Amino acid sequence: MRCVKCGVKKGEKPFIGAFCLDCYPFPIKVPKKVKIKICRKCGKVKLSSNWKALDWEEVEEFLASKIKSQANFVEVHINQNKALLHFFVEGKETTREVKYKIEIEKTVCPSCSRLSGNYYEAILQLRGDPYKVLLLKESVEKALAKKGVGITKAVKLKEGIDLYITSSKALLELVRERGYKVKLSRKLHGLKEGKRVYRLTIALRV
Repeated sequence: MRCVKCGVKKGEKPFIGAFCLDCYPFPIKVPKKVKIKICRKCGKVKLSSNWKALDWEEVEEFLASKIKSQANFVEVHINQNKALLHFFVEGKETTREVKYKIEIEKTVCPSCSRLSGNYYEAILQLRGDPYKVLLLKESVEKALAKKGVGITKAVKLKEGIDLYITSSKALLELVRERGYKVKLSRKLHGLKEGKRVYRLTIALRV
């Protein structure tokens, strides 16, 4: 018996039905093209609908998940626009290489776009001991950065520091997570798609 595709004899290679292991038509579905967006300013990458810190291993896992097959695992080589699929059949391993068109687009993420336009949704007013205010400022900046939120500007005043923040939602989440006691006020800023848009001012004393 010979492989119906390459003609190799059974016994020289493992067979699955009428095919040798190397020629067996494993079902593989590869997308025509997958686009990855990377922010040219901060380096974040967009996977699905979310912008995240760039991690090439995570990007490759995301790309591998787009390939539909029964492979035990998939290696994606971004620079070479290809993927290597590993199958285990009858206790032996075989691999298949497939073309995988990957397009990397350099763009600007929403957060950086807002920063460049001096956009902000909330003002965090830090008041109290100057040294504690400075420490809190650094802590808030790091915490917001982990949430993918930027600070448009930081204004030093006699009474403290005002931080202009691009996401009021993220700021409120941070306040709740840390249990800060704050004074909150909001001011109508305008309309967006028929809905009222408010800017928050949160005062925090340390």
